[in-house]
Amino acid sequence: MMSNTPRMCVGSTTFQVEVRPRVLLLDAVQTALRGFPGVRVVGVDLAGGVLTVATDDPVDRAELVAALTGTGCTVLA
Repeated sequence: MMSNTPRMCVGSTTFQVEVRPRVLLLDAVQTALRGFPGVRVVGVDLAGGVLTVATDDPVDRAELVAALTGTGCTVLA
Protein backbone atom coordinates (compact mmCIF):
# COMPACT_ATOMS: atom_id res chain seq x y z
CA MET A 1 0.00 0.00 0.00
CA MET A 2 1.34 3.43 -0.88
CA SER A 3 2.19 5.70 2.07
CA ASN A 4 -0.37 8.33 1.06
CA THR A 5 -3.22 5.81 0.77
CA PRO A 6 -5.76 6.07 3.61
CA ARG A 7 -5.79 2.97 5.83
CA MET A 8 -9.57 2.92 6.27
CA CYS A 9 -11.88 3.33 3.33
CA VAL A 10 -15.58 4.05 3.06
CA GLY A 11 -17.51 4.88 -0.07
CA SER A 12 -15.62 3.81 -3.16
CA THR A 13 -12.00 2.74 -3.47
CA THR A 14 -10.05 1.19 -6.32
CA PHE A 15 -7.14 -1.20 -6.58
CA GLN A 16 -4.81 -1.71 -9.53
CA VAL A 17 -4.52 -5.48 -9.76
CA GLU A 18 -3.07 -8.29 -11.79
CA VAL A 19 -5.29 -11.36 -11.85
CA ARG A 20 -4.04 -14.60 -13.42
CA PRO A 21 -5.60 -16.72 -14.68
CA ARG A 22 -8.30 -14.11 -15.02
CA VAL A 23 -11.36 -16.29 -15.44
CA LEU A 24 -10.50 -18.71 -12.65
CA LEU A 25 -9.83 -16.04 -10.02
CA LEU A 26 -12.66 -13.63 -10.77
CA ASP A 27 -15.25 -15.49 -8.69
CA ALA A 28 -12.78 -16.01 -5.83
CA VAL A 29 -11.91 -12.29 -5.74
CA GLN A 30 -15.55 -11.22 -5.72
CA THR A 31 -16.45 -13.78 -3.04
CA ALA A 32 -13.50 -12.83 -0.80
CA LEU A 33 -14.34 -9.12 -0.84
CA ARG A 34 -18.07 -9.54 -0.43
CA GLY A 35 -17.33 -11.42 2.79
CA PHE A 36 -16.38 -8.12 4.48
CA PRO A 37 -19.12 -6.37 6.44
CA GLY A 38 -20.08 -3.16 4.69
CA VAL A 39 -18.85 -4.13 1.22
CA ARG A 40 -21.81 -3.80 -1.10
CA VAL A 41 -20.38 -3.72 -4.61
CA VAL A 42 -17.35 -5.22 -6.27
CA GLY A 43 -16.68 -4.12 -9.84
CA VAL A 44 -13.93 -5.71 -11.87
CA ASP A 45 -12.45 -4.35 -15.11
CA LEU A 46 -10.24 -7.24 -16.18
CA ALA A 47 -8.98 -5.49 -19.30
CA GLY A 48 -7.80 -2.47 -17.32
CA GLY A 49 -6.77 -4.40 -14.21
CA VAL A 50 -8.95 -2.22 -11.97
CA LEU A 51 -11.04 -3.53 -9.10
CA THR A 52 -13.57 -1.18 -7.48
CA VAL A 53 -15.01 -1.73 -4.01
CA ALA A 54 -17.89 0.28 -2.59
CA THR A 55 -18.58 0.14 1.12
CA ASP A 56 -21.28 1.40 3.45
CA ASP A 57 -19.10 0.95 6.54
CA PRO A 58 -15.40 1.68 7.14
CA VAL A 59 -13.19 -1.18 5.96
CA ASP A 60 -9.45 -1.56 6.56
CA ARG A 61 -7.80 -1.32 3.16
CA ALA A 62 -4.91 -3.55 4.30
CA GLU A 63 -7.40 -6.31 5.12
CA LEU A 64 -8.92 -6.00 1.65
CA VAL A 65 -5.43 -6.28 0.13
CA ALA A 66 -4.73 -9.39 2.24
CA ALA A 67 -7.99 -10.97 1.05
CA LEU A 68 -7.09 -10.20 -2.57
CA THR A 69 -3.61 -11.64 -2.14
CA GLY A 70 -5.15 -14.78 -0.63
CA THR A 71 -7.00 -15.39 -3.89
CA GLY A 72 -3.79 -15.26 -5.91
CA CYS A 73 -4.36 -11.70 -7.07
CA THR A 74 -1.41 -9.28 -7.09
CA VAL A 75 -2.26 -5.78 -5.85
CA LEU A 76 -0.10 -3.27 -7.69
CA ALA A 77 -1.52 -0.09 -6.11
